[in-house]
Amino acid sequence: MKKLRFCFSSLRLWFLNLKLRHKILYGMVSITTFCVLLLYLLSYHFFYQQNRREALSKSEDSMRMLTSTLSAQFDTLTLNTANALINEPLSTITTNIIYQKASPFMEYYAAADAALSSLRKSNPLVSTAILYGSDGTFFEEVVLGLSKNPAVLFPEDIWQYADITVLPMRMNAMIQRGYTIPVVFPVSSVGYGENSMIRYGDIQGRPKVRFLLLLNADNLQSYFDHFSTLYTHCIYLADKNGYPLSLDSSLYSDMFDSALTEFSASHDVFSNTPLSIHGRQYYVSQTMLNFCDLKVVHVIQKEALSATLNPIRFFMLETWGIGMLLAVLLSFVISNLLTKPISALTDIIAKINHNAYHEKTAFPYQDEVGLLGEQLNSMYDTIQLQIEQIKDEEKKKAQAEIQMLSEQINPHFLYNTLECIHFQVLNQHSQTAAAMLESLGQYLRITLSSGDSQIPFSKEIAHVTAYMQIMNRHSSSGIRFSCQIAPKLESYFILKMLLQPLAENSIKHGFSQNLLNNPLTPPEISISITLTEDAATAKSFIRIEVADNGSGIDLTKAEACLTDELPDGRRHFGLSNIYKRLRAAYGPDCRISFSSVPYFRNCVILTIPYLEASEQGTPSDSPKTPT
Repeated sequence: MKKLRFCFSSLRLWFLNLKLRHKILYGMVSITTFCVLLLYLLSYHFFYQQNRREALSKSEDSMRMLTSTLSAQFDTLTLNTANALINEPLSTITTNIIYQKASPFMEYYAAADAALSSLRKSNPLVSTAILYGSDGTFFEEVVLGLSKNPAVLFPEDIWQYADITVLPMRMNAMIQRGYTIPVVFPVSSVGYGENSMIRYGDIQGRPKVRFLLLLNADNLQSYFDHFSTLYTHCIYLADKNGYPLSLDSSLYSDMFDSALTEFSASHDVFSNTPLSIHGRQYYVSQTMLNFCDLKVVHVIQKEALSATLNPIRFFMLETWGIGMLLAVLLSFVISNLLTKPISALTDIIAKINHNAYHEKTAFPYQDEVGLLGEQLNSMYDTIQLQIEQIKDEEKKKAQAEIQMLSEQINPHFLYNTLECIHFQVLNQHSQTAAAMLESLGQYLRITLSSGDSQIPFSKEIAHVTAYMQIMNRHSSSGIRFSCQIAPKLESYFILKMLLQPLAENSIKHGFSQNLLNNPLTPPEISISITLTEDAATAKSFIRIEVADNGSGIDLTKAEACLTDELPDGRRHFGLSNIYKRLRAAYGPDCRISFSSVPYFRNCVILTIPYLEASEQGTPSDSPKTPT
């Protein structure tokens, strides 16, 4: 049961995973096959039952007519035989044999021949008649070399039968062709004249007389054939023990089976009883004759009832073939009508997933699939509108956040610079003060660039250069500063104020006063801006590396600054500010990493996705030159 359930579950899963076209095809084929098979079974059962009833009804009618006709033939045969025996010369010959009187052969031969010939001609069933005596007397219509020994024709002991007996069919030994059915009449006494009568049997101690009639088996079979029906397997004559007398065992071996003979012997009459013989089904009916307890048996083979239904089989097979062809054609037509609009829906979804649904697909029909397609188009429009709104809101939010973060750059730098310029003016260092004012102007021109969030790399480099000039003049630190950039990136727009906070961190956390005044290891800050490509994702990135030879970077604290996990995070405000601004502008693809070899090379590395000109933003994001 579990195995059957598993097979059914596997078949169901296999069918559900099929494409719709194949589901329709298999469904149409299965429905057609089931309907034709059901129609075949119902029609076959109906016509088979009709044939069976018709065959059994006709067999009963045939058996009644055959029994009546055959009984009349045997009655006539018995009467003609009795008349022949009680009349001369057979009566005298029979009496002389019984009472052991001599019978001149030549004297009675002609008369006996005429009497036997007359008996043969009086009944079409009789092939020949023979009179045997146990004393060797032998009379037959025509003797063609047959020995007077009855064992040549009758291997049975014919002298054992005390009553009229019908023997099984055998070859006609008289002419060596055809078949005969012997009928043995044991004669005990014959009267004639007014006491004309015949007694059958034997007299104790007296010679025996047997009058034999050889019935023509072919003529008897013609009677049976005349009353046969379309479904008749065979009709035969059987003795009281059910043994077939008129059948050839080599042709009808099943009829000699013990199951049939025993059943026939135990019943005087049975009608249309189904029997199984050697694996085959037969319908058998039987009637009694009023002669020697003979029985006429009619047999219908069950296969014959279904043989007439072969046209129905061929008709159903042709119907199934035509139905299968139509089912396949219709399945292709229906599947095409159904799958074509569904395929259109699938293509729409695939294009939406790949962001390539630019031209909407029209659905001309207002069926369920058409309505679904229209709803999908409408939903796509709604989603696109919501996405644009979300993008606009996110963009505004990001710009606001970037502006806010930009304005949080350390403001006391400005105050310190102004105080330094004031100090230089008071000390009458006018050239130094003028240079600092020029550098401060350049610095503020970019910092206060009318709220623009993005500027070209060239201006960003000028901004950090101005800052380094201010810091060197402010503290006379003498920090060496260099910047290298790929020519392709000079006009590339980048978030402003990315480089200055990193340079400020290098000065603030990398160089102590001792390092600034050490002539052996002069302080140095270098910036490298290059364009790289990630082989795994095939994407281009901008790599910004800010390096110094200061005291080194605490990598743990530096990583924590990116997530604001340090309790003193405000001491590292510049790094956290840069990371937040990058994430707001470029999303999760931007990264900040660190490497540190103290007093040799300490690096802060920014990796930013490289965007083509069409992807960098709207014209409103372009830098504006302040007046």
